[in-house]
Amino acid sequence: MKALRFCRPFVIAALAVTVATAVPAADVYSVKFGFAGTTQDEVNGQPALESVKATAANLINIARGRAPNAAVPPSEVLAVVLDCDAALRLIVFDTVTKQSLVTIVTPTEVNTAGNPKTGVAVVTGKVNATGGLANSLNGGYLVFTGKASLDLNGCPTKASFAVTGVINATITDDLGIVTSDVLVLKGKLSLGTKLGTIAP
Repeated sequence: MKALRFCRPFVIAALAVTVATAVPAADVYSVKFGFAGTTQDEVNGQPALESVKATAANLINIARGRAPNAAVPPSEVLAVVLDCDAALRLIVFDTVTKQSLVTIVTPTEVNTAGNPKTGVAVVTGKVNATGGLANSLNGGYLVFTGKASLDLNGCPTKASFAVTGVINATITDDLGIVTSDVLVLKGKLSLGTKLGTIAP
C-alpha cells in the first residue's frame, strides 16, 4: 500500500492511493516554537543534569552566529518551508528579501497518513551545521510528530507538531565557550502566518 501524502488527491475505494502532481513551490509559514530539555553537566566532580529551555529567538540567534539572548533583527523570523508532501524544512526567513537566510533542519524521512481533511505526519530532520565560532549549531536531529488540517488540494493549512531529538550546539557565555548535546524532551512547533512561497 502506498503511503498517503499530504498534497496529492485521494482516490478512496477499498484502499486509498495517491495521484502524483507537480509541486512548483512550497509555502513558507512563520512558526511558534519552543522546547524544554536537558544537557549533561558536572557539579563538584559528579555528573549532573542541567535543564535547558529555548525559544524561537534563541534558535534564530544561534543559527545566525549570535548570542542566544541577543536582539533578533525585526526582519528575521523562524519559519518552515512545508510542501504538500509534509517535507518540513526549518529555516530563518527574511521577511524583507523574502529569502531563506539559513536552513536549520533539513528533512531526511517523512511518513504520513490521512484523509481528505486531516493529515498526520512523523518527520525526521537533520540539524545542519550553521552559525559562527562563538555560537553555532553543529548537528543532531529533530523529530516532528503532528497533525495538519488540509485544504481542497490536500495541502496543510494549519498544523501543530510535538518536537523531540538532540541538538549539538556551541554557546558562549560569561563562563566561556561550551559545546554540548541538548536533549530536546518536550518541544512544540505550530504554524503561524503564511509568509510567501519558496523553492522546495
